[in-house]
Amino acid sequence: MAFQWYAIQVYSGSEQAVKRGIESIAKEYKLEDKIASIIVPTEEVIEVKNGEKKITERSLYPGYVFANLDLDTVYGIKFKDYQKFQDLLEREKTLHH
Repeated sequence: MAFQWYAIQVYSGSEQAVKRGIESIAKEYKLEDKIASIIVPTEEVIEVKNGEKKITERSLYPGYVFANLDLDTVYGIKFKDYQKFQDLLEREKTLHH
């Protein structure tokens, strides 16, 4: 199977944990070569609380992680079993429908 982009729907607020989870699964099963990239787009936001400015990071797409993966049979099964995933949507199928 070839690398494809996936939009992975996850619980909002767990994007970074899911990213780490994908990386952990790949490392545990020695499948790091099945990951081209995992992206959680974020932006810096300035918040003011009690008169103090604080810079925080906020997800641009809450509830989504974007990954360029080669989901062969073994890795695909481990990946899809990861508990924080709600749904796995192939980017190509979404764009063509």
